[in-house]
Amino acid sequence: MKFKFWPCIFLGTLLLCEFKCYSRDLNIASITIDQTADPEDEALMNISDSDVYTIQIKNVEDITKKVSAALRKGGTIKISGGIGIISQPLVISKDNTHLIVDDGTILKWTHPTYGVILRTIYTNDKKTILNNVSVEGGIWEMGGADYKAGSNPAMMFVGVNNLRVSNITMYDPFKFFFGFGGIDGFDISNITMTLRNTEILGKDGLHFAGGVRNGIISNIRGNTTDDLVALNFGGDIDGGIEKNQMMYQGDSYNVRVTDVYSDNSMEAIRLLADDMHKCTDIVIDGVYGIVSNHSCISISGWKFDGHTAEFGDITLSNIHVRTPNTTKSINEAWHTPIVLVGNHWNRIVPCTIKNLVIKGCIVTQSQGVIQTPVRVIGNTTIENLTIDGLIVNSTEDVDLSERSVIDVGYEGQNARVKNLIIKNSNIEKAAKPFSKLINIENEGSVVEKATIMNNFVGTSLPKKTRNIVLKNNKSL
Repeated sequence: MKFKFWPCIFLGTLLLCEFKCYSRDLNIASITIDQTADPEDEALMNISDSDVYTIQIKNVEDITKKVSAALRKGGTIKISGGIGIISQPLVISKDNTHLIVDDGTILKWTHPTYGVILRTIYTNDKKTILNNVSVEGGIWEMGGADYKAGSNPAMMFVGVNNLRVSNITMYDPFKFFFGFGGIDGFDISNITMTLRNTEILGKDGLHFAGGVRNGIISNIRGNTTDDLVALNFGGDIDGGIEKNQMMYQGDSYNVRVTDVYSDNSMEAIRLLADDMHKCTDIVIDGVYGIVSNHSCISISGWKFDGHTAEFGDITLSNIHVRTPNTTKSINEAWHTPIVLVGNHWNRIVPCTIKNLVIKGCIVTQSQGVIQTPVRVIGNTTIENLTIDGLIVNSTEDVDLSERSVIDVGYEGQNARVKNLIIKNSNIEKAAKPFSKLINIENEGSVVEKATIMNNFVGTSLPKKTRNIVLKNNKSL
């Protein structure tokens, strides 16, 4: 991804505040902030868009006015030094704007009730599309650990062509960490997100709405109380205080997600399409760590006008995720598969997937009943589903006799897989192996054609699996 940085030099001397405290876990009440007017705020108005403006923080200082004025001019803004206090939202409104914060520099949000520290200018009333925007670096302290009523992401990027967001560490947003919508060409990489209070639910990490295309999401780490990466291509960035700012719908395609590390997030990745826009060519490669509650990856449709949501091509590979080391009953494990396709929430609509490939999936649990690898529910139709290279690896003997490689259907909601291929599956350790590869859960669900080859697991198949081809399978 290429971004234009216009080279230049701007030298200035900043009047900074008295140093009272320096730590990452700040007590704002202990900080003395210099609120006196700075003549450089006026001087900034004369900076051309091609200039580089440097803000050097010594100790602790409210830099809101300086950064805001620089962003109004665009260009490159570099922030370094100690602790920068941000008391009002920063708004990016110019093309070719690049905000660069030194890795060790802390930006501390101090607004008591509003949770957006940085956003782009796009609104539904004023659809301003920006070009070539980047935000890089820094430790962003949001102070929302105990905030229960937040409704906006800490950073919102809406309506941008060529966006880079990278090398950011963020703590404790009011609601979501990041929100994106209407982005064409992007690189979201090296992001670490941490919640100090994990009792408050509903806090996503990276939350994407519609119109997201041609980009890469890589090296994402965090502990969240909802989705770590929410590819909600059929939703919004999260309504609430700024619904007008946050909604963005449109086709989403050509998105690559690599190396996602879940530190006990509720779910690692959620993929959602609405019933009005295209969603295809999505590749997720490399998901690691622990998920606390839901499935590792879920795929479903979202209701706008009641039609069927449609996905094109989806590939999931190298999924190495487990649940925490707590004993789960069979029913609990049934609800938390590695990959869940479809759902039974009120706003979920029928969903069709053209091609879904799941390969290189390793299922691990150290005690209790292991998860079902793949479950298809919620009025879902998959035209072509391939499960390739599934490995079940348990560090203790686990009873898998009631489990299957794939469950199809749910009470009152039929599921259909037209063409299913299961190949190269293996169990490395289990007291009792899978009793069957495929489980048809309810009367109206069906697998129309199944090709089963080179598997080293149980091979019994239900009566509703039609046109079965078996090749070189071995039972444990």
